[in-house]
Amino acid sequence: MLNMNLLPAYELLKQEELKALNSQGYLLRHKKTGARVCLVSNSDENKVFTIGFRTPPTDDTGVPHILEHSVLCGSEKFPLKDPFVELIKGSLNTFINAMTFPDKTIYPVASCNDKDFQNLMDVYLDAVLRPNIYKRPEIFMQEGWHYEILNEEEPITINGVVYNEMKGAFSSADTYMAWEIEKALFPDTIYKNQSGGFPEAIPNLTYEQFVNFHKTYYHPSNSYIYLYGDMDMVEKLNWIDENYLKNYDYLEINSEIETQKPFEAPVEVKGRFNISNNESEDKKSMFSYSAAISDSLDRELHIAMDVIDYALFSAPGAPLKQALLDAGIGNDISSGWETSVKQPIFNVIAKNTNPEQFEDFKKILVDTLKEQVKNGINKDAIEACLNIQEFKYREADFGNFPKGLFYGMNLLSSWLYDENQPFVLVELLDVFAKLRANINTGYFEELVEKHLINNNHAAYIMLQPEKGKSEREAEALAKKLEEFKASLSKEELQKLIDDTKHLKEYQDAPSTKEELECIPMLKREDLDPEPMEIRNRIEKIVGIPTYYHNYFTNGIHYLQLLFDVKKLPVDMIPYLGILEKVWGLVDTDNYSYGELSNEIFKKTGGVSASVQFYENIKKYDTFDVKFQIGIRTFNNKMEDAMKLVGEIIARSHYDQDKRLRELIGETRSRMLDEIAGRGNMYGAMRAESYHSRMAGIKDKVNGLDFYETIARIDDNFEEEKARLISNLQTLCTVIFRKENLIVNSTCDEEEFKALEPIIKDFSFELSDKDYSYSVTEVVPEQKNEGVAVASQVQYVCRSGDYTLDYHEYCGPMQVVQMILSYEYLWLNVRVKGGAYGCGGRLAKNGYMTLSSYRDPNCKATNEVFHGIPEFLRNFNVDEREMTKYIIGTMGNMDSPLTPNAKGLRSLGLALRNITIEDLAKERKEVINTSQADIQALAKVFEDLLAQGHICVIGGEKKLEEDKDIFMTIKNLK
Repeated sequence: MLNMNLLPAYELLKQEELKALNSQGYLLRHKKTGARVCLVSNSDENKVFTIGFRTPPTDDTGVPHILEHSVLCGSEKFPLKDPFVELIKGSLNTFINAMTFPDKTIYPVASCNDKDFQNLMDVYLDAVLRPNIYKRPEIFMQEGWHYEILNEEEPITINGVVYNEMKGAFSSADTYMAWEIEKALFPDTIYKNQSGGFPEAIPNLTYEQFVNFHKTYYHPSNSYIYLYGDMDMVEKLNWIDENYLKNYDYLEINSEIETQKPFEAPVEVKGRFNISNNESEDKKSMFSYSAAISDSLDRELHIAMDVIDYALFSAPGAPLKQALLDAGIGNDISSGWETSVKQPIFNVIAKNTNPEQFEDFKKILVDTLKEQVKNGINKDAIEACLNIQEFKYREADFGNFPKGLFYGMNLLSSWLYDENQPFVLVELLDVFAKLRANINTGYFEELVEKHLINNNHAAYIMLQPEKGKSEREAEALAKKLEEFKASLSKEELQKLIDDTKHLKEYQDAPSTKEELECIPMLKREDLDPEPMEIRNRIEKIVGIPTYYHNYFTNGIHYLQLLFDVKKLPVDMIPYLGILEKVWGLVDTDNYSYGELSNEIFKKTGGVSASVQFYENIKKYDTFDVKFQIGIRTFNNKMEDAMKLVGEIIARSHYDQDKRLRELIGETRSRMLDEIAGRGNMYGAMRAESYHSRMAGIKDKVNGLDFYETIARIDDNFEEEKARLISNLQTLCTVIFRKENLIVNSTCDEEEFKALEPIIKDFSFELSDKDYSYSVTEVVPEQKNEGVAVASQVQYVCRSGDYTLDYHEYCGPMQVVQMILSYEYLWLNVRVKGGAYGCGGRLAKNGYMTLSSYRDPNCKATNEVFHGIPEFLRNFNVDEREMTKYIIGTMGNMDSPLTPNAKGLRSLGLALRNITIEDLAKERKEVINTSQADIQALAKVFEDLLAQGHICVIGGEKKLEEDKDIFMTIKNLK
């Protein structure tokens, strides 16, 4: 219980037991400033602190987003240039970032270490309340935008981190559509404005407007402070007051988010988005239907609309989705329920359409919705969605992210709009029971009628492709800048040159030793030399090798079935990726694919398929490829879950050419969007394929090579379908055999004992047919490609294999990743180059990866990569700086894991031939890393870069400008 007698600076407004979170919730108010404070107290060691502000944008210049970047570039107490990066390099944080939303900006940090958590809080509070932006306009120029010119002969250009980030974001049609939806639904509110910043508008933002926005909104009276986890809440709150809040008086701030007046009739909007000159405009349009739902605080509606989304739109075979597909309106139908704004939005989007289908799109939506209301929504689909939603809610598995982070964001989905209601969307267990009781009452049908059929506050939007739109805009900008340059006097032009040089000098100048040392830091002796335990108990169940990991899972059983994929002919490998995409999404003997999905979610927390690679790090170029099926379910449902998996494995109908065509088209559409948005991942995989057999197979299974296979099949489906069906059927015979199987189980001891008869029954579903085929190997080939997509930014990727030059893995390689990613590359690729992100790593398997993210450059970034050996040879830091890099490295190595992740980690270590002794040796080497160890790695990078493997994904024009670094340039379409 919170003792308010010990908290004189605060008043308690509400206390609530949060049973589902096993927590106590408290709502407080800081008396002097009115700062809103919410506490979620429990036994979770992964503590979270967040301070957020309502930040309503008044235009499209992106000032909230630029401020989010800028306040973390030094403050009064911590005046160094980049405390955010220093914390990444030198803390044990489990999360550190900042996020801009359409109406708020939040600054969350997390750590399991008490001292480290306190340090993170201190730096973040000082950053948001007392940033250096008032003293250092260079921060605005660097993070936001600036004119760039170094001599009179050069053209003027525009650069800046957020400017380039948003150029990358608006290279995606999805970003355009999301913004068009908000503009259409909320024309009289702040949601019509682009809080992230529209590239054309960002240069309209002045430094004075930028700092004034901070003065207006970054004040405790406009703040939302959140603490979560196992800590002394009284001590933390008193510290926050004593060091920060007490220094401020109450300020009346008008940051209320307006409510949009409902429309009298739905609106229609038409717009354009960019495609490359090599793409066809046929079947490239996008349609959307969006409806604003007025009440963000309705707990039942919060879940119920998710159920409607699943049952009608997003589930395999869902009636609205299927009706659109059957009518040939697009091949990628998506939907969503957006609740992080004041008036939640329900969306339906159809991709790869033609403009003449727009009226049919609208009619099919309305007619099918009315039909569903009249005849009743599928009750199995409703039950399935309620089960999966409740399962996820109880499980609270957010992967590597602290669950307290997500609870905090959920709090703000109500708290931001009603300061007395922080917990309304967090404590939801009773809602599931209420909604189940309403499955057969017509409740969901009434919601559809009210919010989707009869809701005039809606918008229909069509976006059409426009070839070369980005290039024309770039040319128009270049002409505008040329005219701007011509209009300048000699003195004005010289000032721009001087400003550019001054900014680069500012960026090149390191923080002083005194500034760096003001960031509190742990010591090497604070680090735990012992690695996280490995729990692998290996048994045989009906002759099948089974890995068991005894972890507390709160009644959930996590099971993986790993089928070894024997060597395949090269032309069969991409079909392994297709099998992953279609597995569980076609009819079986006993279920249609829609019924199958409902059955899965009624009885499990989800069943998934993926292709995984496990390299033996002690034996060069040796690896296993596994077709991995994952199951998560409550203990008493495992038998049902395994029967469904057996049904999919043994009785799937891969001869459904209509269904396969739908899945191929959807896969192609989503992959192309992902390649344009996450080109660093695909580019790195491609670069690795130039020198690695394993990476070559990965690229054929889920990389650029796989995309090209999917595109070929999609464009020539009638000619390709017989081979597609035959190969999928053959793969199932080849893969799903008892001799290929190992089982991985994470659960309690009693549940594991009950697994044997379930595995025995399941084994009868596996193939015993003979098979034979000729094997051909993937042979690495250096291609050094520029891959052109419809993008205004680049993703520059280098790779190599240090074992080819007889180098061996060592602990300092982990540390050099931190040094490169947040020192050398951060300064030269991000800060000076303007890219949104960058990174470098040396993996245990021998791979080097260097990459940039949303980068305005291409060749210039590659030249930065080539400077790594010289940087490392001259690497010279004191003991404190060396320790900082080691602490950050250890923080990355020690991220808290969920029970399922712990089990998968233990399995992965075993399959990769990594022992606890190897991990202990690595940690010892990391902790003892010296400056000389880092300098010695210069030779490793010199040899790696000499191998010359490069792949760049980006805009066609930029690739052509820098074409001399490529062997070939190709277009994706």
